[in-house]
Formats: sequence, C-alpha cells, structure tokens
Amino acid sequence: FPVNGIQVNHTLTTTDGAFIIVAEPAQGICTAGGTRVTNLVCSVGNMAGGATTTIDVVVQMQKAQIDLSSRVTGFDANGDSLVFKLEHRTTTPPGTPPPADAVKIPVPVTGQATPASLNPGQSGILTFSASDNTNTVATDVVFTITIDSGLTINTVAVTPTTGANAAVCNAPQPGLVNTNIITCNIAALGGAKSTNPTVTMQVIVGVTAPNRTGLTFLPSATVNFNGINTANGTSTLNVKVH
Repeated sequence: FPVNGIQVNHTLTTTDGAFIIVAEPAQGICTAGGTRVTNLVCSVGNMAGGATTTIDVVVQMQKAQIDLSSRVTGFDANGDSLVFKLEHRTTTPPGTPPPADAVKIPVPVTGQATPASLNPGQSGILTFSASDNTNTVATDVVFTITIDSGLTINTVAVTPTTGANAAVCNAPQPGLVNTNIITCNIAALGGAKSTNPTVTMQVIVGVTAPNRTGLTFLPSATVNFNGINTANGTSTLNVKVH
C-alpha cells in the first residue's frame, strides 16, 4: 500500500566523538551533518506500494565501535502515523584498538512488552533493563527509552530510587520523527561484589494503544556509559495493535 510523508531518523551511538558527515538520499532531502552531529532526519516524501529507495550515510569513525540505528516512519491512507522499520548497524574500525583508557565491559539491555500485543485503547507495560554483572564499574550510565508517539505514555517508573546511587528519569520529551524520549541516569552500575553494587537499572513505562487496529510500534531502549559496551546495548520491542 502507498505510504506518505516518509521520514528516516538516523541516530549514531558513539563513545569517542564519531559523527555523521552526510546522508545522501536517492529521493528527498536530509538535514545537515558535521562535527558533533549524531542525529539526522531524511524526508523521503511519498512512495507507492512495492517501491524502494536508498540513503547513503557517511560517518567519521574514531577509534571505537559505532552503532547506527535508522527508524522509518510514515502515514498510511488514513493519515495515521506508523513505524515501518527500525534497523541497527554496528561497525568496528578494523585493526584499530580502542582508546587506551576505555573500559570494555558487557552491559546488555533487555526488554519485554506485557501483553505482547494490544487491542485498540488497551493499556500495557513496557519494561527495559540495563545490567552490569561484572566486577568493573560502568560509570555515567545513560538509559534512553524511545517510544512511538502513537503510544500514549501514562507512567514512567525507574529502579533503584533510594540510596546514594539512585536512578532518575526525565519527563518524556518529544523526539525526532514521531517519537517521545525518556532519558534516565544512574551514576554507576556493577563493580566488586564486596561493595554490594547496583547491577541493574530498570525502567517500566505504562502505555495505552490508539483506538485503531493494524498498527505496529517499535519502542526501544539504548544504554551508554563511560566506556565501550561489549554486549548488545539496544533492545527493540515489536508491539502490535490488533
């Protein structure tokens, strides 16, 4: 079926100052790249059913691994906003060692939608967790939750919320390309077991589906910290409205 007003949001995750130089679409236009630019939006316009197009994204790598996520949104014939695809690409510079002082530890992200699919107007829970179960501390941890704007955010709860190492979340803010962003921070995760460290930060988001069937949403969460993540630091859910 035809899709109108297509936009592609490119987000680059970097730990050492990599940036997007330029995005070149075969159709449409993209916002400008340059030093310190890690987000670009490409406006592709309208496409007929079965049509394809390409966007070349050129990135200036430094010494560490980078991750590029691309979220495709548009409007169907009824004017409803839909998320059609979310892709991730991870690249490591061949033969290039990470910065000498960079901490390299696994901090995986997991996610779960309860229930896995929703009826129109039904409420559900999205749960995302980031964990460091190693003896090495991950510092300055930032947990970013991206929720499609078609899902109404009712509540946001984060743990832990007490003690010297409490986690905090900002109120949802408008993101790029029909999304809302929740940013949560905690000073540290993981560390020596003798110190009884906090190993997991969990964010629970209560949402309500729109009053319409045939929709698919791709809420996601990404963790960043002062170091290099050797695990999958992103989790993307597939929430359908039947």
